[in-house]
Amino acid sequence: MAVSLDKLATSSMLSTDSKAPAYQVDIKSFPKFDWDSIGATVVECDRDGVSIVRWGGRDFKRRAKQNAVWFSRSLGEGENGRVEYEVLVRFKPTQPVEPIDHKVRQFYQS
Repeated sequence: MAVSLDKLATSSMLSTDSKAPAYQVDIKSFPKFDWDSIGATVVECDRDGVSIVRWGGRDFKRRAKQNAVWFSRSLGEGENGRVEYEVLVRFKPTQPVEPIDHKVRQFYQS
């Protein structure tokens, strides 16, 4: 009985209905990122680190360009004829936060 309940729980967690969350994480975290923290498991690694992770029963491959690394999977061809992707997590440099203009600040400091 316990085995079948475990299988049921696992299969419901692997539902393909849920969309990947598209997390944004600072790129400095990439080498030692805790994949368990987003419910993903490492499937494969190479000399550059993690290359494939599994989340929700689906595999997401590492991709990189310019100053970012992300894990995504193809959803197939969209209506426009281009391949569409869903992103699980994107590692990129964190941008500094801009100060709030004094005119805006007056509305919540009064």
